[in-house]
Amino acid sequence: MVTSEEKQYRIRRDNNILEVDLSGFFSGEVADDYQHAVHGHVEELKDNPWASLIVFQGDYILSPESEQQLTELTQYRVKNNMVAIATVFINNKHADIQQMQLTRIYQSCRVNFHMFSSIDMAKRWLNSFLDAKNQKAG
Repeated sequence: MVTSEEKQYRIRRDNNILEVDLSGFFSGEVADDYQHAVHGHVEELKDNPWASLIVFQGDYILSPESEQQLTELTQYRVKNNMVAIATVFINNKHADIQQMQLTRIYQSCRVNFHMFSSIDMAKRWLNSFLDAKNQKAG
């Protein structure tokens, strides 16, 4: 079991947006715990269109194994009604590399995405995207 001191992520919901803060590279038990936590939230959100706000804090890039895991997790979320992802980079000297990695992942999963340097701008984009999606459906 992963203790709270070992957690390098925080997950919370704001209506139909799943907000995830990641504060460093993780693998093994922490990555498994993270995936399990995301799956639990997806189960609660999957009946309506929803979106993810992912905030990467700190300097790190994805290993090939982590990139594959994130691709599989993104595919799972898309299959369960996730319609968009907004990604924010904070204090990241390698944001350009991370953007390339995430673009590859998000494009392969065919999900709408945008990358930001501001959490507020990312939230506004997601809310506008979801509002437009709901108006089309309604």
